[in-house]
Amino acid sequence: MKILVLAPQPYFEERGSLIALDCLVRALCERGDEVDLLTFHLGADRRRQNFRIHRIRPWPRPRSVQSGWSLAKLWCDVFLAAKALRMARTSHYDLIHAVEEAGFIAMVVGGLLKIPFVLDMDSSMSGQIVDRYPWARPIHGLLRWVETLPMRRAAAAVPMCDDLAAHARRYCRGKVHVLRDVSMIGGSEARCGGEDVRRQLGLE
Repeated sequence: MKILVLAPQPYFEERGSLIALDCLVRALCERGDEVDLLTFHLGADRRRQNFRIHRIRPWPRPRSVQSGWSLAKLWCDVFLAAKALRMARTSHYDLIHAVEEAGFIAMVVGGLLKIPFVLDMDSSMSGQIVDRYPWARPIHGLLRWVETLPMRRAAAAVPMCDDLAAHARRYCRGKVHVLRDVSMIGGSEARCGGEDVRRQLGLE
């Protein structure tokens, strides 16, 4: 398949959600899919067979984009949406894989061009907003409803835990498959128990 991955993040950086995204890209490429990844202007390039990175060119250009919600991230999302539409109109993708809030972009682009999309859910977007901006608590219910819109249109949803999966199953008409977070530490460290870790670090 030819897949457009929408990653509203600075790919690649060494942090949790981006490492998980990198694992996804690697799995798709090893399966034989052709993957175009559209991401922010920041981050290190990664080279793989059947894999191309496309970056937005926002102006003005934020020097950094942290995890979670921010004005810089929303600004970059505007450019991500515009470029996603241009790419989808000319490249004839079989599927869009949308990470987090890029589900809204995939919902619009996929709807216009009849391309199915998968919603990759790493967290509750409404919860993130309320946690970061306490003044938004009175509209938490509205935000919760808004974040269900991509779920309702997605061909499938891929939440990372059972709580998100229960939320997605209430609205997603397609398949919901939990893709759990796994340890990203290889070797014996991944098999250490809590007592071993405390002993190694000298903690009571």
